[in-house]
Amino acid sequence: MNGIGWKSALATSWPVVLILVGCSILSLAVMWERWHRFRKAAVNARAFFAGLKVHLGNPDHTSQGLSRALSYCERAHHPLGHVLKAVLMTRGDQEIRRERLDQAIQEQIHELESYLPILGTIGSTAPYIGLLGTVIGIMRAFHAIAMNQGGGPGVVAGGISEALLTTALGLLVAIPAVVGYNFFTHRIRRLTRDMELIGEQLIQSLEGDGKRSS
Repeated sequence: MNGIGWKSALATSWPVVLILVGCSILSLAVMWERWHRFRKAAVNARAFFAGLKVHLGNPDHTSQGLSRALSYCERAHHPLGHVLKAVLMTRGDQEIRRERLDQAIQEQIHELESYLPILGTIGSTAPYIGLLGTVIGIMRAFHAIAMNQGGGPGVVAGGISEALLTTALGLLVAIPAVVGYNFFTHRIRRLTRDMELIGEQLIQSLEGDGKRSS
């Protein structure tokens, strides 16, 4: 497609192109924001739990150890730290702590999933938006044939090639959005497994310490 073709395509399908460009900018902004958020959420779960147990200390010094452990979790600024802090602050038996663990995990998942539906929506709808532009372009091309009967394939070929631009643009917008959505949802699943595993280990540790101290 030459320069005139590109200009013609933009001139005739600019509403669809404008929508797709807006979707692309929004998609990239969401991926950039979530990337920085997930970088802060990254943590070596086992190493963090080992450090937490050191701060908890000996069962004979429960109040001091608990205070140090809570401060350790507060300084972490990542989902696992918030979840373990919630477990530490909960009084009661294992079932009560497990309920609080599940609640705290869901709260963190809700925060981590922020804006991800935008990526999913753009990834699923952008190809259809591009296809809409193509259909409109083809309709215009066939209208040109009707108005120029006997003009031959050359009358419609340029219009169709220009119309296909919106389909290609729709795919270029959708593919990164789908990749980003799948990447972040996979990271959420990994973080969720870590929070569940380490949270359960903390509950078992607290229960064992309670039995020993009694």
